[in-house]
Amino acid sequence: MVGQMDQAMLGMPSREYYLTETDSDYKDAYLRYMINVAKLFDADNTRADRDMRDVLHFEELLANVSFYCITC
Repeated sequence: MVGQMDQAMLGMPSREYYLTETDSDYKDAYLRYMINVAKLFDADNTRADRDMRDVLHFEELLANVSFYCITC
């Protein structure tokens, strides 16, 4: 048996999307998308906004420690 470990994918296509400046159009659109999906699952506006900002921040932290994929 051969085991294999790999890092998981982030929500956006590449880690570079997360490493851009804070006012990135991509991150803004992704955040709006996540908030809208949370609302579809019946989250209230305040909770959806707060929680999805936390998720985006967590993904930014993951992007900072993830490896760059040349073949992706």
